[in-house]
Parts: sequence; structure tokens; C-alpha cells
Amino acid sequence: MSERRFLRKAGLILAVLLVFLNIPIISYASGMEQTDTQETVWEEASSFAELTEKLDSMRQTGGNLRLTADITVEQGEAYDFIAPQLMGKEPVLLDLGPYTITVRGTLALYPYLHITGQGGQDGLFHVEEGGWLEVWSITVSAQDGVAIRQEDRSILAYGNLFDGMPDFACEGEIILAGPVAVPRSADDHEYLPVLYVRDGERLEDVLPETDRAAFYENGTVDYERDLPVLWDTEAFAGQIGRKERFLLTGTYRDAADFSPPQCLVTFENGNPATLLACSTSAMQGGLIGDVWVAFPRPGPECRLDWSSDGEHWQPCVFEIQREQDGRIQYAIELPGASYPFYLSAAVRSETGGESYSDTIRIDGPDDTGKIGGNRGGGTDILEPDLPPVVSSPGQEQEGPSLSSEASSGQNGSGTPAAEPDKMAPAEAGAPASAREQNGSSPEYEEQPSPSQPVQEEPYDEKNAGQESGAAEEPAEASSAQNIQKKPEYMAPALQIIIGAAVIAGIAALVFTWGTKAGLGAKLKRLFRKKQ
Repeated sequence: MSERRFLRKAGLILAVLLVFLNIPIISYASGMEQTDTQETVWEEASSFAELTEKLDSMRQTGGNLRLTADITVEQGEAYDFIAPQLMGKEPVLLDLGPYTITVRGTLALYPYLHITGQGGQDGLFHVEEGGWLEVWSITVSAQDGVAIRQEDRSILAYGNLFDGMPDFACEGEIILAGPVAVPRSADDHEYLPVLYVRDGERLEDVLPETDRAAFYENGTVDYERDLPVLWDTEAFAGQIGRKERFLLTGTYRDAADFSPPQCLVTFENGNPATLLACSTSAMQGGLIGDVWVAFPRPGPECRLDWSSDGEHWQPCVFEIQREQDGRIQYAIELPGASYPFYLSAAVRSETGGESYSDTIRIDGPDDTGKIGGNRGGGTDILEPDLPPVVSSPGQEQEGPSLSSEASSGQNGSGTPAAEPDKMAPAEAGAPASAREQNGSSPEYEEQPSPSQPVQEEPYDEKNAGQESGAAEEPAEASSAQNIQKKPEYMAPALQIIIGAAVIAGIAALVFTWGTKAGLGAKLKRLFRKKQ
């Protein structure tokens, strides 16, 4: 074999060998790259129901969610998101893409959440009239254009929740509307002004000049602001002239009213007592609450009675809580009572006779009292239905049984209840939680009632075995996948060792082929010399 042919042959063998060795090495490197860079998994939502369901499922583990259509939070719908379990982890990523979330109901978003999307003219969020959007300690990023657009008579609040939580950050334009006010009485009866017009007085003489409200302006909120009110007495001229009990409304002078300011107007009308606002709640075995009563003369002997039908009466268990400006607050217990019920006051006169106040009907824990007819004293006046007020659930759930402690002013028995602990933006005047309004959170799923037996299907051994096998299949598949992955990590060492041995063997073979004739002749000569 000539030297040129030998070198050509050796070069071809080495080239084929290197290609052989590089194929698994390249394959391994590619596999490592795929292992280190895992593909991002995205959930999708195209409706408000899907959006809330997917976000709820990510409260514990986080995740990525993208919209595939515009979404609207309709009037009456409400949802809030907060995931403290994700502290120190990656936040939930919500990618709106080219779509917009229009808010006509209530939407409140808290940590840990990052929202991104294109934005455009409508914005990532569009808060229409009557809508309520709060975003606290999250990030909102619009790639182009508007991040949040607010219309008149809507609520927008954003910022930092409190120390220790992430800072609120927004990329993109926030278009703000004018200031908006929400009366505190809309969600707390303690703030509802109740007017008692004595005989000989005019309503104008006792109207309050201001009303306590939550004041929203430029994305900020002041939950305790007294705002000047313009009361619309002309619209209620007929009720005023007839001295009827009614709910007076008005407007705020310095802000648009998200809902109008209100006050309850009552008249003495020659009654020995007048029932003002009443607040009640259901307990196991009956009802408890408190009621204010106004008297034209101080210190009368009074008894509070209740009835389920407005005709047959029985006394309440009651206790005086406090007196203020001729009004007395009573804590009341109504054993065996349920909604609706009627309430009245019986007053003993100086001559020993008994006369009655006006009668009010209470339809539920949100009701401050509608006129309930005439018990034989007082005047039978009519009143428009009071608008519903959002309240926290659980007020009608079973609780402690009625006892003498209930009349001590605790647990709604008469003294103003202490406000619960609240996070910075979630004070009175803020929107009620969606879990409280529509039970959208899985933590509030309805459980079967004890009175409703759970239907159990008959045991099927054959199907049970199939289900058991189906349940075990994923684990076995996972184990097989792990076994298949191990050679990928063991391959480099084995390939290097085998490759080195092959190269050494081929090199020795090539060397032998290339020097076979000369080496053989030298050995023969050396052997002959020794002989």
C-alpha cells in the first residue's frame, strides 16, 4: 500500500469515527437544552366565569393564563383575587393580549398578580359607569397605549396595599375621571342618618348639611370624608306635607354620587313613641338586634313587643343600651322569631293607660324597618321600600343560642359593633368580596346539608378494579419516563470511554498497517543476529 493511499484511508476512517462520536454528543447537548428550558404551560379563558375559575385554581400554585376574547364583568357580578400563598414565589401571570376586560360590576385584584397585554385605546381595563375596579400591589403593563380607562360615575382605586407587600406598578397611560363618592350608609346602617321631626318642627330645620362618604379621586380613596349634600326635598314634597315616613335622597355637591346619599325621615305625629332605625340578625333559636326609639317626653315606661303576623303580639326581651338627645337604644331578643316580623313599642301613660307607637315590619337583616300597619295607636303611614344594602353573609347562619348575654349589648345586641380588622383598601365603603356575594371561591363551595343524605352508588368490583388500574397508570408511566431519561445523563461518560478506546485501537491498527513491512524486516534481522 502506498503512503498516499494509506493516509487517504486513515483520514476517511478517522472522519467517519468522529462523525459517529459527534452524533450522540450533539443529541445529548440538545436533550440537556430541552430539559433545562421547560415549555411554558398556558391556561386560557374566554369568559368571566372561566377567568374567575382559572384564577381561583392558581391561588395556591401560581400559573399562566391568557385571554382569547374580550371579557365583561357585568353589573351585579363581583370577583376578588388575592393569593398570599404565593409570597416568595412567581406571581400569577395574566396575559390579556389584544383583549380588554370591561368592568361594569365589581373587580378587586390583590397580590400576587402580574397583568400584561397590548392596551390600545380601550386599555387593558375599561371601567364603565357603575363599574368598580380596585388594583392593589400588583403590576399592570400595557405594551402600547392605555393601561386603564375610567369613565364618569365609576370607581377606580390603585396603589400599595400596605408595608411588606409589593409596590403597585403600571406601564401605560391611566385615564382618570372626576371624583366619585359612595355613602357609608350604603354598607353600614350605623352611618344612616335618621331624622325625627317633632310636632311643630320643619324638616328643613333638622336636615344634616353633610354626609359621611368614601371619597374616590385620582385613584386614591378617603374612607371617612364628610361631604356637603344637596337634599332633594322637592321630589318628596307630598310625603313631607303628609308627614309620612320615607327615605330622603340627595346629591353630593363636590363629587358625582356612585349611589345617592340617604337619610330616613320620621315624624312624631302625636305618637307616644316613634321607632327609628332597627338592626337585627338571626341566631340559633331566634333573632337579636337593636332599635332606636324616640319619645316626645323623657323617661316614659316602655315595653317592646314583636309579632309574626302584625296581630298577635308578645313581649321582647330588651335592655336599654344608651340614651342620647331624647332617643333610647334598646338591645332586643326575639326567641322563636324569624323574618319577617313586626315591631312596636307600648308606652304607659301618666294616667296608667297604654298606647302604642307606629309599627314597623322587618323583612331581613338588611332592613332598617318599613311601616307595618297600625296597632291601634299612632298613625298608619306608608313608606317606599328601602333599597337593599350589601351585607356580609353568615348573619343568618346558626350561632350561639339566645341567652341573657345577648341582651348585654354584645354581638349586635345594641351597642355599635366594633369594626372588624381590615386591610388598608378593604375598609367600609370598599366593594364586598366576590366570595361573599356569589361564592365564586372554591373555599366557599356549598356543602351537603345534614338533612340531605348523600347518594352512594353500589360498589362494582369490576369497575373499581378498572378505576384502580387507571389511577396507577400515570405513576407507572412516570416511572418509565424516569428510567428512559437516565441513559441520557449516563451517555456522555460511556461514549467518551468507548470513543477513546475505539480511537486508540484504530490508531494502533493504522500504525501497524502503515509500518507492517518495515517492522517485520527489522524483527527478522534482529532474530537472525541472535541466532
